[in-house]
Amino acid sequence: MANQFAATALGSPLNDGNVAFCGTRALKSVASFGVDSAGELFVPLPAAIDLTGKTIVYNIYLDGPPLPNLTKAFGVAMKGPQFLSGAITDNLVVGTWNRVTYAPNMPNIIVDRIGIRLTMPAGDIWDGDVYLDEVSW
Repeated sequence: MANQFAATALGSPLNDGNVAFCGTRALKSVASFGVDSAGELFVPLPAAIDLTGKTIVYNIYLDGPPLPNLTKAFGVAMKGPQFLSGAITDNLVVGTWNRVTYAPNMPNIIVDRIGIRLTMPAGDIWDGDVYLDEVSW
């Protein structure tokens, strides 16, 4: 079953040592917003976990030119074709770590990967790097 929420503005993730919030490495994705107004970056988990009653904390770093318009980050969690999301924050700042949180509000949330979904208004253009680090719950 295809993921109905697939978005392509973010490229394949890489383990990168240029920018890190905690430690020496972060998950990096090259972003190209314009053709697509959304992109997702996921952290695979070694085993499925239950997020019931938990709050996920993400640290996101954007490296590139100033953002042209409001950019939103959503916390996302997935298991198979299931997709959960909740609005997290507006006005992400380029060149600094942005801490965002997501508290799923439903019972029995079993997931095998967690991450972020970034969106921009359709037609806006932004190219840069997106880093995700220190994801905790």
